[in-house]
Amino acid sequence: MDRLMKSLGAQPVEWSYKVDCCGADLALTYGDVVKKMVGRIVQRAKEAGAQCLVTSCGLCQANMEMRQEVGLPVFYFTELMGVAFDVEKRDQWWKKHMISPKPLLESMGLV
Repeated sequence: MDRLMKSLGAQPVEWSYKVDCCGADLALTYGDVVKKMVGRIVQRAKEAGAQCLVTSCGLCQANMEMRQEVGLPVFYFTELMGVAFDVEKRDQWWKKHMISPKPLLESMGLV
């Protein structure tokens, strides 16, 4: 994932929970446990200087967006590929997010 993000122009951040699971389908039965797991992941990412999270799992994306309190945007990796490759109508994707990535993208001149 780091190599892909670098090739797209992103700057991956090293941090302690980088490859930890969000709790996945535990969210269906143990939402409070997943919220704690997500909280640790997001907080550590923010402390390390991350401006967003990137995932290759749709469930991770949903859990990270729904269960965090920090407001860190979460992208599915193909969305950032779409930004890098200047895919048409990609602006329509952002309204589907629970945490809008548009302010971050605007601040970087990517929207």
